[in-house]
Amino acid sequence: MCMFTATACATVNIKDSSSLSSKRSEAFLFATITTDIPNLTINIYQRNRNTANDFFSSASAVINLRSGHNLVMIKLPAGYYTFKYVYPEDAIGFFELPDIIFKLAENVINYIGNLNIYKTTADEIGYGFADAYDTDYIFLETIYPSLTKIYPIRKENAETGNLFAVKRIF
Repeated sequence: MCMFTATACATVNIKDSSSLSSKRSEAFLFATITTDIPNLTINIYQRNRNTANDFFSSASAVINLRSGHNLVMIKLPAGYYTFKYVYPEDAIGFFELPDIIFKLAENVINYIGNLNIYKTTADEIGYGFADAYDTDYIFLETIYPSLTKIYPIRKENAETGNLFAVKRIF
């Protein structure tokens, strides 16, 4: 399992000197996650869309979030992924985010949008995606000037408008 930490926009998840290996079919995941909940943890799983039980046994990335706007820049194998579980700071139960599937294309920076996670009640969170590319790109270009010059950016995954709510699972 890989561990990545995303905090405020100035926190770097990978180095600006990172590169992708075409021999291993790698991709960069670029997203922002905005939340009003302090100290959340969110898991990303790789998916295999050809099987009925398509989750790998462990998370591909575990991201620790702080309240506010979090920049996420991770190098992963190309393929399909999902944000699946959100764990609150109180460590009582978790929230499952169903069907947030995105594709990471090989040899590019894949912008998937801004995931908004917000508290609605003590036992429920709301979430949804927004395409905030114009704002998010400014942060990306500031923190990763070399990567943005070397790799093209793909933003086909950015979803907008859908808002969902999920209850805590104990």
